[in-house]
Amino acid sequence: MMDTTKTYRAGTVFQLLLRGKEASSVVDEWFSMNRACDLRVRHAKTDGCVVIECTDIIFAAHVIQWWPGTKVNVKEPAAYASGVVAKVTR
Repeated sequence: MMDTTKTYRAGTVFQLLLRGKEASSVVDEWFSMNRACDLRVRHAKTDGCVVIECTDIIFAAHVIQWWPGTKVNVKEPAAYASGVVAKVTR
């Protein structure tokens, strides 16, 4: 489940673990909604599951509402995850 109190930064990737039929309906919905976000679809290590990666928090939230049992992994950009935005050397 996503933390609804956290502020997500640009470049954050939401990985959604779905069953095959669920993933198919999500891709169909994404196509019909004409969303302005990219999707990456790949096989998961879990049998019969697919991982959908997107950077749009609104679309990820909709998927979680459509499929409440969805497992979510949030990947922060490397610079933000460490707390370092920019490193200045002199």
